[in-house]
Amino acid sequence: MKKMMMVILVLCFILMGCTRQKNEKLINSITENSNFKYTLLTEVTEDIKSEFTILDGFGVYMLVDPSINPDEYDVLGFMEDNQTTYYHVTAYPDHIDGGEFITRIDTSDPNIYIYDLSVGDIYSKQELNDYMETIDFYPHEENESIYINEGVKIRVYKTIDTITQLTVEVEVTNKEGIIF
Repeated sequence: MKKMMMVILVLCFILMGCTRQKNEKLINSITENSNFKYTLLTEVTEDIKSEFTILDGFGVYMLVDPSINPDEYDVLGFMEDNQTTYYHVTAYPDHIDGGEFITRIDTSDPNIYIYDLSVGDIYSKQELNDYMETIDFYPHEENESIYINEGVKIRVYKTIDTITQLTVEVEVTNKEGIIF
């Protein structure tokens, strides 16, 4: 029985390592095929923080355009009306593992691209699904604007057929028993 448990534990660790390596390969591919100033899993330093307004959150914080005064603007509303990019920061791969890494990026800036997608591009639902499959991202079962490959997601916000915002993120876990 103990040997069987050890085998199962070893297999679990191997599979978790494989998933993390696959996620990091996907993130490298996204980095090579996008033009964000900072990319997913960039370690956030004081120099990077100094370029932004920091909005504290719960287990995560956001780096937003320094011209945004959070007392005057709803940051999500600001993104709808302005070309900007927000970076979400937390630990990776788990909320409590330490370090500060960019784990999500939201943009409404048409000058930013992820693969061949930019704000302002026009795609029908079928064209977008077909394109996303060519880069190995598949529609989420419950939300058709989210495309997934393992623990990496790309979300495409659209008004009719026009892309209005893009989000890319890597899944961050929460160890069992940790309550925020």
